[in-house]
Amino acid sequence: MVSSSFFAMNHPSLIYTPSQNTHLFSVACCKDKIFIAGADGVHIYHNYTKTISTLSDKPAFHTALHPRTMDLAISNDTELAVYNTNTQEKKWHTQRSLYLWKTTSIVFSSIDDTVCSYKKGTFSLHSSKKLPLHQFSVPYNVRNTAYCVQISCHPHKKEFLYPSGKQTISIVEPNRFHETKETITSPQSDHILHALYNPNATVIAMNDTHGQCYLYDVTTNAGELLQHSLSSIPSHYISMVFHPHDNILALLTDNNSIHYWNYKTKQIIAITNSYIDENESTETTHFSRTKRLDFSPDGKFLAVAFSHACHKLPTPLNNLLMMYCLLRNHLPHDIIKIITHLIPQILELENLNFFEFLKI
Repeated sequence: MVSSSFFAMNHPSLIYTPSQNTHLFSVACCKDKIFIAGADGVHIYHNYTKTISTLSDKPAFHTALHPRTMDLAISNDTELAVYNTNTQEKKWHTQRSLYLWKTTSIVFSSIDDTVCSYKKGTFSLHSSKKLPLHQFSVPYNVRNTAYCVQISCHPHKKEFLYPSGKQTISIVEPNRFHETKETITSPQSDHILHALYNPNATVIAMNDTHGQCYLYDVTTNAGELLQHSLSSIPSHYISMVFHPHDNILALLTDNNSIHYWNYKTKQIIAITNSYIDENESTETTHFSRTKRLDFSPDGKFLAVAFSHACHKLPTPLNNLLMMYCLLRNHLPHDIIKIITHLIPQILELENLNFFEFLKI
């Protein structure tokens, strides 16, 4: 059954707007905080108090959150710094800035405190052990490689996944310096920008310069483009993130709407309204070099950093979809009232205003 509805453009999820003439670049979520990086520094939205504080006033581009310790790595034009998200204190930092920090992707290793940065065929490893900066090269073709936006670490191993060519992504083990372990080809892609593992490393998502998303099944070695039949809704994807527990992939489009896919069934679940700002240029939204989306660790909400504002959105899962079904099917008011008392977390019905389309 497909239900669709168009709602008024109000966005009660707005949590932060940058100072005038500055832009936001990336976002990262831990249990009780959302870290928002932009030209005016790194700011923290506190989920429980709904207040904003400042972590750093230096312009920051890329952010990375450790999957277990929840330490936060921030890349700015003077250093790569790692913060404790609980105390908000700096734990360690590099002795020099990253090369071309605005286009150097970063990610934490999932098994230790190593931060990996990648730029045009060169991996750099950084850690708290104060060892000299360690770099090693991987196979790289200047003509066939576009800017790398997102790299990923295997959830259980010290293996890094990165775009390595026009239609390829590769997996490298840092302990085997010059040897690439595996290369995966995406024949329908054109200059891959993003390469991400899902939480159990069974699926790899790739996003290219044409805004296409290609899913590769690691267990079957088969791939498929995500395509839907809603031709009236643009689907040029510029940023993406996997849900931490469920089979959901969230994709941000260049018109600032978000598409939620079930990546197992290859079906679209929900599409939000467009968040285009009247003062925002097409160039700003069309090509993003950062991770603009991040799910909370429990998967209950999604933070999205548009260039002009940061929003906190509900995840379109069972509770929200169930309430939507009840309302759309015109059940008696007293029945709905009983259910909302039984399930308090779905009382915020204004969340439905975020969604232009829901498939149930």
